[in-house]
Amino acid sequence: MTHTSVDKAFENLEMAVVNLSRAARLGLAPVPDAEFTHVDNWLDTICFGTPPSTNEVYARFVLELMRFPGWKLQLYKDIIEDFPLYCKWNGSVYRVTGASALGDVWLNFPNIATSYQHRVSVTECLEWAKSANP
Repeated sequence: MTHTSVDKAFENLEMAVVNLSRAARLGLAPVPDAEFTHVDNWLDTICFGTPPSTNEVYARFVLELMRFPGWKLQLYKDIIEDFPLYCKWNGSVYRVTGASALGDVWLNFPNIATSYQHRVSVTECLEWAKSANP
């Protein structure tokens, strides 16, 4: 890598940080706080109970699928739909509809399988389940 390409890479990185900061101020992106855990970090952490919870193992599997690049998500869409994931957040049950490259998890009402109403840290999700009424 040449000196100019390194400079260009840092310039692109700085611009991405500026754009993310701007999006966060406008409410278009989640603002990580001290307790925010990026979904990829959570997925890569080996910290299961003994024995591991079947529901948490299932949640990790589905979230791994949701982190596929967009083209893979479209390719496997019909298969991924066979793995619904639900969790409890703020005392209510939500359907997990996605996991962002920004690190947040997308939640929507249990009967809606797309889009989101909330974007939260994965560690805020409790009581993972395969159905809305476990």
